[in-house]
Amino acid sequence: MLKSNEYKAYGSIRKTKFGACGVILALAMLGVAFGSNTVSADEVKPTTPVAVEKKTEVEVPVAHDNLDKAVAEAKEAGVKVEVGATQDKGVATSETVAEKKKEIEADYAKQEKEVKTVTDNYSSKVDKTTKEREVIEKENKAKQEAYDKAVKEHEAEVKRIEAENKAILADNAKKEADTKTENKRIAKDNGEKEATYNKNLADQKAYNEKVEKDNAGLKADYDKKLAGYNKELTAYNKQKEELAKKGVKAEKPHIKVYGDYDESQRGSVNYYGKLTASFEGIDGLTKVKDYIGLHDDTTISASRPDLLRDVNGYFKQIYNPKAGDSFTLHNIAEDDKGQKISARFTFNKVEAEWQENGKPLSATKITIHKKDNSGSINFVYGNLVEFNTKIDYFYEKGHKKVNLAIVSMFNDVDYGQEFNMTYEDGSEGVVLNPNGSKVEKVSRNGKNYYKGEYKTAWKNDVPDLGVKAGDLGYDNVKDEADIPLGSVVSVGYGSTLNFAYHNGEGVHSAKKVALERKWAKSNAEKEGKEMPSDGSIFGDSGWAVGLFGKASATVPINILTKPPVEPKYQPKDTKEIPKPKLEKPKEFVPRTTLPTPPAPTPPEKKKIPEMPLVPTVKVNYSRLRVKPSTPKPVKAITDNYANNINGANTFDKNVKFSLTTDYKPYSTFTTDSKTYGKTWAMVDDVQDGAYKVDDSKITMKNSAAKDVKALFNMYHVLSEKQRTKEIQNILKETGLNPKGEFYMFVAKDSASFYKNYVRQAKNITIDLPARLLVEKGQLVKNDFHQIDFGNSFVSNLVTVQVPDLKPEKHALDQKDDKKIRDGQEIQIGEYLRYLLNGVTVPSKHDSLYQYDGIDMLDLKHDRYTGNWSGVIRGTEYVAEKDLTLPYDVVLSDGKVVKAGDKIAKGSAYAFQFEFNQSTNSDFIKKIVKVTWNEKDGKWAYTIDKEFLNSLGVKGMFDADFYIEVERIASGEIENKFVNIVNGQEMVAKVTTHTPEPPKPEEPKKPSLPNTGTASSSLGFIGAFVGLLGLASLKRKHD
Repeated sequence: MLKSNEYKAYGSIRKTKFGACGVILALAMLGVAFGSNTVSADEVKPTTPVAVEKKTEVEVPVAHDNLDKAVAEAKEAGVKVEVGATQDKGVATSETVAEKKKEIEADYAKQEKEVKTVTDNYSSKVDKTTKEREVIEKENKAKQEAYDKAVKEHEAEVKRIEAENKAILADNAKKEADTKTENKRIAKDNGEKEATYNKNLADQKAYNEKVEKDNAGLKADYDKKLAGYNKELTAYNKQKEELAKKGVKAEKPHIKVYGDYDESQRGSVNYYGKLTASFEGIDGLTKVKDYIGLHDDTTISASRPDLLRDVNGYFKQIYNPKAGDSFTLHNIAEDDKGQKISARFTFNKVEAEWQENGKPLSATKITIHKKDNSGSINFVYGNLVEFNTKIDYFYEKGHKKVNLAIVSMFNDVDYGQEFNMTYEDGSEGVVLNPNGSKVEKVSRNGKNYYKGEYKTAWKNDVPDLGVKAGDLGYDNVKDEADIPLGSVVSVGYGSTLNFAYHNGEGVHSAKKVALERKWAKSNAEKEGKEMPSDGSIFGDSGWAVGLFGKASATVPINILTKPPVEPKYQPKDTKEIPKPKLEKPKEFVPRTTLPTPPAPTPPEKKKIPEMPLVPTVKVNYSRLRVKPSTPKPVKAITDNYANNINGANTFDKNVKFSLTTDYKPYSTFTTDSKTYGKTWAMVDDVQDGAYKVDDSKITMKNSAAKDVKALFNMYHVLSEKQRTKEIQNILKETGLNPKGEFYMFVAKDSASFYKNYVRQAKNITIDLPARLLVEKGQLVKNDFHQIDFGNSFVSNLVTVQVPDLKPEKHALDQKDDKKIRDGQEIQIGEYLRYLLNGVTVPSKHDSLYQYDGIDMLDLKHDRYTGNWSGVIRGTEYVAEKDLTLPYDVVLSDGKVVKAGDKIAKGSAYAFQFEFNQSTNSDFIKKIVKVTWNEKDGKWAYTIDKEFLNSLGVKGMFDADFYIEVERIASGEIENKFVNIVNGQEMVAKVTTHTPEPPKPEEPKKPSLPNTGTASSSLGFIGAFVGLLGLASLKRKHD
């Protein structure tokens, strides 16, 4: 035999079907072998326990010891005893056997009384007659001796009784003293327990009062934070809505430009006045309060003393800068807190545009005009090919970097001049280049530059330049008056900014150098002046650029904060002190002393009579049998929430099969040891390939839920071939021959098991936790047999299956749900909605604890608009009792029952919830959670577990969601939806196609004439890292 809680596994072979059942063996009663009578599980209804009606007759022994004793005494007294044939009292049932037994016992008692009466009468007569027949002397002597003997016996008996009573009284005294001592201890212990309890109770009260006070403070703080949260959320949502109304003009990561150009404001910076630059998701981003530029308190410093010069009538001059040199403009702006912001300009490179034999013809001079009403920083560049600098922004106080949101407006981009602007992230940000700007993107040194390409026809011949009238050449743009001509807007952010402004040509040719000298000489002669020096010709004039200024406020900047986080209220728990369990005092019950028997009576002397005739008594014994009532064993299957899922669909493959015996028919009688000493066992035959039992979690309990696994040896048999001799003997004894894998539980002590469980109708329940292995849609059937006295009783049949369901995914028209766009062509810029059609949970199912959905958007092709909606439906629900629900339902007759109103027991009802991203319902917020991970393109929803649990296991449930997107790129787009129900993942996909947009015609590339003027260079307009420096570029000679 195996040790307690052990099991053995034997082989694995294919088996024929054994009714897909488990077997409980109760081989206990008769030593007679009976034929096996089995009902197939397929012949009965799934929920009704059934059994074969053939019953076994069991001998019921009725004790007759007292009658046997009376018969023996009668024979000893000389009475003739005749034992008649055994009387057959028939076959009783489980219900009538007790009464039948009482009848036999009463008959035995009656016969016993009759035998004793005859015996006593006869013995009395014999004794009397014998004494009378003896000589009077002998009779008297004998009687006297008998009397003397009786007296001695009486005295001895009295002495024995007195001694025993003395012992009883001594024992009573000791036990009474012990009881008093024990009760003193109990009283002391109870007193200590009550004192400790009272002290703890006082401590508990003080503690709970403190907790309640703390909770009141927590609640007040929570209410305050909640009010602030709601206010911030309202402001945030309002800000988002106002921007969304304008529409998105252009966007890059963290940047969106809303609105459009105002065509009514051509020729003015207000052409850009309806645009708004919005920044979102950037930590520590700042915008300036008014504008970036020269203020009354603006000062300048340089990296070396000789870099700056004073020039009459100007703010300052930067003289002969070199790569790596820098100058700083202090106090060029301030943030909304009044903190001053400064900018450091560091030269990336410096190259003279007028050279001869590789040497500059003059010093490079960058002169800054004094502050005027425009607030711009106006630079004049003398003998410089490119103004190429890195700008670092920092707070004047503490010199900490400042991360600025920037919008830069470039006007007057003409004469083939070029500019390049890149932000801290290395990108050029968002560049708005309106139609008609005549500004083209070109490549210079591997970087993107924007070049002014506005040209007109020459009115006259210019032989020095090789130009004839009618030839096209670069022309002047009239600053803001020509907007959008020569105008571009750049949007970006960062604490640093790289920008370069290029003259569009580079170092001028020797021919142009000669022409400059020729024109200077000609002008001097006309004015009667001497020929100017090269330093004056090539260094005192140049091109000018005005950066930043008050015009920068034309395009407002909006910095969106992150959505506020809702506060949590978590009160502390109070304590509860349990009352002590007091021990009851012991009760002393003294033993009763034995009574003293009366003294014997002296005998009477009589004459000798005739000897009496020997009487005859007749005795009859009875035979009683019983046919027990048909047992009704029960088979059940439940889910992990202990709900009955017989006949249902289960998404969760983890289930529990339960087998419960029926020993009630055997509780009304007791059989003999020969019958109940045989094997008691339980067997469950596993359906091949349908499920796998977790052996480590098998439990066996009696009717009182007590673990009885230690009373059994468990065998896990995997194949017929590997059965041991012990198992074969048990199966042979029962007449069973299960095929393949099965479990068998054998009682270690048959007699004890019968007396303590079967006879007392303490049924055994075996729980077999299992995981279903079947494919979707395959039905699992299971029942079991209870074998008693060689007969088989079949339990009810239980069934379960894993549902064969799939979700659906569809592409729908934005406005008409009936127009399905699956597999169709979607144009760029077109809006559509994805339908996430979750599976419909069947009306009979396992307990729901998960109903989730995940949709992976292809962000390369689709832009999620933030709009979504959902529908949750429930039908075929029936109230199993009077109930109230926190939501409205519709009864089968169409009547609406409001949330909180009573739904009568037996009412059939349904419900439906419709909601979207703007729904402000506490109930919907509690049961539905929608999340959006923009980085991964993951849109997901989760239905609340507590709500799902509350639905029970009967009723159809469904959830559908719609997601709105905009198609933004061409290609073959596949979108996947994953529906997860109780851990089971189900996938649906939909595919659409978007064609490439038509390519525009490529314009002819014009030739670039040589203008030859130093003033034909366009000033670089920088975008400041901050509020956008809407810089006004102006072309100047100085």
